[in-house]
Amino acid sequence: MEFFGRLDNQVKLRGLRVELDEIEKAINSFEYVTSAVVVVRNNATEGDHLVAYYTSSRDFGKDELVSFISKTLTPYMIPKVMMKLDKMPLTPNGKIDRRALPEPQVTSEKRNVRRAETELGKKIEAIFERALGMKDIGVDEDFFDLGGTSLSASKVAMLALASGLPIAYKDVFDCPTIAKLEEHINGVTKESVQEKASDVVITKEEVLANNICDNVDEIKFDRPLGTVLLTGCTGFLGSHMLKELIDRKVKVVALVRSNALDSDTRLKAMLAYYFDSPLEEEIKEYVTVIDTDITSEDIYEKLEGVSFDTIINCAACVKHFAADDIIERINVGGVKNMLEIAKKHNSRFIQISTLSVAGENVGNKFPEEFRVHEYELDVGQDISNKYVNSKYMAERAVYDAIKEGLDAKVIRVGNLMGRQSDGEFQINSITNGFIRDLKGYNHLKLFPVSGCDAKIDFSPIDEVAKAVVILSQTPKKFTLFHAANSHEIEMGDVIYAMNKSGYDIRIVDDDTFNTALTNMMNDDKKNMLVSSLISYASSDTLLHKFILTDNTFTNKALYRLGFKWPITDNGYLERIIESLGSLNYFLRSDI
Repeated sequence: MEFFGRLDNQVKLRGLRVELDEIEKAINSFEYVTSAVVVVRNNATEGDHLVAYYTSSRDFGKDELVSFISKTLTPYMIPKVMMKLDKMPLTPNGKIDRRALPEPQVTSEKRNVRRAETELGKKIEAIFERALGMKDIGVDEDFFDLGGTSLSASKVAMLALASGLPIAYKDVFDCPTIAKLEEHINGVTKESVQEKASDVVITKEEVLANNICDNVDEIKFDRPLGTVLLTGCTGFLGSHMLKELIDRKVKVVALVRSNALDSDTRLKAMLAYYFDSPLEEEIKEYVTVIDTDITSEDIYEKLEGVSFDTIINCAACVKHFAADDIIERINVGGVKNMLEIAKKHNSRFIQISTLSVAGENVGNKFPEEFRVHEYELDVGQDISNKYVNSKYMAERAVYDAIKEGLDAKVIRVGNLMGRQSDGEFQINSITNGFIRDLKGYNHLKLFPVSGCDAKIDFSPIDEVAKAVVILSQTPKKFTLFHAANSHEIEMGDVIYAMNKSGYDIRIVDDDTFNTALTNMMNDDKKNMLVSSLISYASSDTLLHKFILTDNTFTNKALYRLGFKWPITDNGYLERIIESLGSLNYFLRSDI
């Protein structure tokens, strides 16, 4: 059986949205493939799986093709079966006739596996089997090579938590085999004692020393943007950065990698989504679109002879966990590419980072009141999360370039939320961890009272774009800013807004909440609905807390430059909830 119902060539596979066009394009770009089509098949042995049909100009091995497309596709997008055809079946109007594609012959390769021998290994094996829906898994077989995804990894974490095994979500990515997880568990100290708050040793960053309140009187508009090279233009922040620059009549060189759509059409389609208009006239007047991205080998060639004065790098992989190197490849390797381009073109470089580089306070290493400021990077925080680590390393690369003379700044942004004007949220809301958590609370219909006073910033995406543009024009000596809404709210305010919109989430004591969460985690039909609520759980027994930031210097700088953050009131929160609700985001079942 094949699933043909899809929107914009998307299907749902293992709980994830998969764009078939993107996979087909990757396969078609292999030099010996002459045509390709990808469908979803189902059988009793393999379950739902991707099948690629292709024609080619010569024979080649599957490993050769897999190796090629793995450079651009994540593991779960690699078709399980690839079948060569002499020619593609066509409909009378010349399109590929998907219904006439032959049933693939799925042959299960005989696996020579080493089975678990210890009780602990057998427990992990049982969890893998349940999460993957397969039997007889070897202790050295990689969870993701067997078809595991970020979604099924969260199932491993939930099943482990319910079984009393110290396996956190991130551990499945760091230790993707039964043997490695067993070694990890044996290495976790069962009697870990919380460390007492201690003196914090901070590595002084010379290039950040000027970012202090004593210097705020020197903040001014010092260097016009000129022509801006903008990356990440089809992302949530990048789209709004482009709109802000166009509104200011700034010339923009926009890097947009084509996929199923050519780069120009893809950009206009994203602008049409966010702004109800493709902005065709504005694009024609102010924007030059170049088909490349920050990791492409052809980027230096594509930018040869192109003139620009400022680079604003909004491009990033926002995944916090991944089984491959995609996070590091984009967030670190891509930034290093752009730094080289900035040096070559003598351009000011603006790196968009995140407040989460402040990392975690593990085992009460830092006192409760500790904050990371605009003059700090390395404070001894825990940055083991892959995404946080990548943004930290990207900042380090920028500061090294500044030491070598590059005119550059880092702007750390906060919790990016819907527009101030109408609450419009990002197209792929599911990638926002905070929103996924809200969805989890809604499915559970409960929220713990202990979390009601937790502080959070709601930074409207349009206001963040304005702040970035303003801060990018400040003197060279100021190298780091924290662009996050200074008017924090409490989680209780968010739950109140959700309830006012009709979601009926009860605030309960912690024991009631934890019992309900555990019960749902043990329900295979419902546990995916609350998977986000344990994504950042740790497998050790130390207390983990996100370290907060101090944004005073940046707030004062923005006031000096005529900008203030909007106050997050009930009206704004309700617009956010209503915007998500209009897409049935909180009501849709994912099972």
